[in-house]
Amino acid sequence: MNHIRAATLATFSPDGRHVVTASCDHTAKIHGLQVDGSWVEKAIIYHKDWLRSVTFSPDGCHLVTASSDKKAKIYGLSHNGSWVIKAIISHKRPITSATFSADGRYIVTASEDYTARITELRGSN
Repeated sequence: MNHIRAATLATFSPDGRHVVTASCDHTAKIHGLQVDGSWVEKAIIYHKDWLRSVTFSPDGCHLVTASSDKKAKIYGLSHNGSWVIKAIISHKRPITSATFSADGRYIVTASEDYTARITELRGSN
């Protein structure tokens, strides 16, 4: 689980089958647990600035990243096991955090623009 700069954030999915790491290199990397117990890189999420938070949804099928580039990116796990972008949330200033509601239906983002925004997650599958 290597990055080219310091890794600053890491978290497991609720089921423990995925790990996401974030780095000062402006990327988040999603890794999946293989049958043999090894971890393999599944996706790289690129931002234009450093990441402030990475969070899995309660069901582990979605992930949201928040960045100083004023964007939060929502990724979903597709039927074939790949991670695909579902939506981008924008603020006027850096986004400091993003997380899912307990039921996974909504995402709340907080920003240095003095706002918090609630966005409904649509098309979850």
